[in-house]
Amino acid sequence: MEPIFEKILTELQALREGQARLESTQLQQGQELKALRKDVAEVKVELRYVWEDIKKLDKRLDAQGEELVILKRLK
Repeated sequence: MEPIFEKILTELQALREGQARLESTQLQQGQELKALRKDVAEVKVELRYVWEDIKKLDKRLDAQGEELVILKRLK
């Protein structure tokens, strides 16, 4: 009977070690996810500024396009 108990004990120890590794991995992934969420939030903020700049450039191009049409008519 002792070999069976030793085998069971060995298997339980292996399960505990595996569970500890899984918990460690899960903790690390949680930290990485937290960092990723922070990065995504920063990207969203920067993207708003980019869109504002694009809109400004678009308005300038529209104004220049209108001026070009007027200049062509004056020729």
